[in-house]
Amino acid sequence: MSIEIDVRALTDRFLSEWDEKHSEIPRLLENMPTQRPATGPFVRFIADPNEVAHRAGGKDNPVMERTGQVTIQICVPAEEGNNLAWKLADSSRAIFHFWHSADDKLRCGDSRINRRPPLENDPYFIVTVSTSYQSIRHG
Repeated sequence: MSIEIDVRALTDRFLSEWDEKHSEIPRLLENMPTQRPATGPFVRFIADPNEVAHRAGGKDNPVMERTGQVTIQICVPAEEGNNLAWKLADSSRAIFHFWHSADDKLRCGDSRINRRPPLENDPYFIVTVSTSYQSIRHG
């Protein structure tokens, strides 16, 4: 159940920050029934839980450490320049870079920004912003 709590908290953070700052740019959530816009920029949010480790406690009340990564994929139409992509990358980095939940059980770390090499006839210039996270919770 803690994975669900972590993913929900990360998703809520993304949605509230993105909608406040960039409501004009569509955002897609992984595995949700949304369509990529036919034209213009958009972003995709991905929460990717990775490792789980038992850190303390017994089997009835374990303390579990979970790690993972959140990624915001920024897609800007090709041949429209890259200024918007880098502006959105900087803003996306600020959403999670060293952020922590109100209960302090979910903490984000460093962020990394990468540009995907262009592909021939690719309709988008794509930049990704990835941030590691760690969660330590009972259960």
